[in-house]
Amino acid sequence: MSKNTKNIFNILSILLLLFGIQWNLKATNIINNKDILININGTIETKKIFNKKNNTLENNSILLEIDAKTKKQKNISTFGKLIEYIDANNKNSHISNKLIYIGVKHNKIGKIKVGKYHSMVYNSLSYTNISPYFKSKIFKDNSLTGINDNLITYKKTFKLNNKNFFIKNITLTGEYQGKNNTLNKQLYSIKNGWGIGYNIKTNNGIEISSAYANQNINKENKINYNENILNNFKSNISSAWSTSIKYNLNKFYIAYSYIEGNNLNLIKVITNSNNYNKYKFINKTQNINLIAKYNFNSGFTPIIGYTQTTFKNLDKTKYHGYYTPYNQDIEKYFNIGATYKFNKSFFGYIDYKINQFNNNCKNNNFTLGFIYKF
Repeated sequence: MSKNTKNIFNILSILLLLFGIQWNLKATNIINNKDILININGTIETKKIFNKKNNTLENNSILLEIDAKTKKQKNISTFGKLIEYIDANNKNSHISNKLIYIGVKHNKIGKIKVGKYHSMVYNSLSYTNISPYFKSKIFKDNSLTGINDNLITYKKTFKLNNKNFFIKNITLTGEYQGKNNTLNKQLYSIKNGWGIGYNIKTNNGIEISSAYANQNINKENKINYNENILNNFKSNISSAWSTSIKYNLNKFYIAYSYIEGNNLNLIKVITNSNNYNKYKFINKTQNINLIAKYNFNSGFTPIIGYTQTTFKNLDKTKYHGYYTPYNQDIEKYFNIGATYKFNKSFFGYIDYKINQFNNNCKNNNFTLGFIYKF
């Protein structure tokens, strides 16, 4: 994106944000009749990231969302969603599909969804993924913990009508992952995979969720490797399981999540002075997230969280023919932030990331951002 184009985007963003403050616009119904309802809405976000180690970074984006659903006929309805992400940061700016899926819902049988959307493990971890800006590296797209292509999900909710009973409803979910190569087209692709999970809602604000999913990994043959990518990957299976719990009652919210993955992350390792690379899967990954927030009537919401991700059983330098295993934290930080709602369409946020690696304040980050929803 050229400098002039970027300046125009910034001016339009400011004008739309000011417009949103004054008029508080809502989503637009482009079709609304007795058979079908289609809504179009989205967000415009502009933010600046401040870091003592690097120059200040500016980040602008637009998220466009189209929802469609049909009215129920004989207990059956259909639905779909398309989310387009427009990156407006630099010359490499592009438009990409974040989500695109269709589905069918039956009041008694359940719901089936097909397309590109969040994985089952991500849905379990989403309880803690609510920081204004800084989120764990574990929440990445095209993985078991993010957005995936070629997913088929079946979901069924069992409601308990007795208000005196502790549990409000239970949702069971099953998922199938079809073949795709979105992880890394040059290194490896997904043959297939599957997952199962559940969600329990109670009548007193407590919610519990857990999920397990795996993917069958296939090495690509487009590159001549100096060392086989799957040397330490005998099963060719990448897997992850997660469990989360949250308490959300009135204005107070607190949540905790834990994820453990096997062969979940791929790293590049320099093997010798000639800079030959080998690619290696991490045998075990562990991640914990803890977050809390409180919603004041004024629209001010402070948020505090803690994140830690650890790679387990890594190999140190070879010594007398053997490798010494060790563990390494790849992220470990507190984040303190807040959001403020000017109205339903416009809010601002701040988020401060405090790294816990050797108390090095140069790696701390501060972000200021504004979002307009239409």
